[in-house]
Amino acid sequence: MAFAIPHPTWGEEVAVAVVLKAPQTEAALLEHCKQHLADFKCPKRILIVDKIPRTATGKIQRRAMAEALAGGAK
Repeated sequence: MAFAIPHPTWGEEVAVAVVLKAPQTEAALLEHCKQHLADFKCPKRILIVDKIPRTATGKIQRRAMAEALAGGAK
């Protein structure tokens, strides 16, 4: 799930939240993105979570995830 997080100079930058099937580090995931995506499409942060927050109807709560990441929660 991709979403925007605050950036002091640019206003916003891209971050993603992922649920992993096997243990992996954020650095390894970022390296994979750099190898397979254009530079401007690579996320600046990757948040590894146990589950993606959803509403009662099943929609992804992007704002809740962005607030958790901006607050430093992992």
